[in-house]
Amino acid sequence: MPKIVTHQAKLKCPHGSTQGWLQIIDANRPTIDGKNIATINDFQPVTQISTFGMCKSPLDPKFAATGIPQPCVPSIVTPWVPPCLETVNGIPMLLDNCKCMCVFGGVITIENPGQSGNVTGKLS
Repeated sequence: MPKIVTHQAKLKCPHGSTQGWLQIIDANRPTIDGKNIATINDFQPVTQISTFGMCKSPLDPKFAATGIPQPCVPSIVTPWVPPCLETVNGIPMLLDNCKCMCVFGGVITIENPGQSGNVTGKLS
């Protein structure tokens, strides 16, 4: 069964050189293990989805031009999929089976959801 994703979840992009993480800073969110629960709308590059070190995607124009991995700057324009039926403040929760797409061809996945405990606060 998929797990709920929280602040500081570990993320992976196949074109990045390092692991990334998810940042959820919102005092109005319910928590698990004291960490804010993520939603499918938590996909803002850099502020919510960290960089992944150096990018080696052939669709990244800088890498394509030089053949040398360049600093990763995720370019994400759509929410995580698939959406969950359970919500946080009316927005579908993010589960560890969801994926997010970078326009440079990276399929961002959740390596570790960042939680193992019980929900504190109202979900819907």
